[in-house]
Amino acid sequence: MKKVSEEQHTLHTVHGLRSLLHGFASLEQNHGFRMQLDLNESLAYTLRMFLHGLKLS
Repeated sequence: MKKVSEEQHTLHTVHGLRSLLHGFASLEQNHGFRMQLDLNESLAYTLRMFLHGLKLS
């Protein structure tokens, strides 16, 4: 993996988080989640996994 500056790391992180949230919101708005799962719980889980991935990078 290519070495990135602290600023680039921050920008990539924000870009990824915004994409994740936008996708989740779009799916929710368009009734794309058809399983019987709590959406708030799903979002919290997804955000925890995103943050966990940041700790590993």
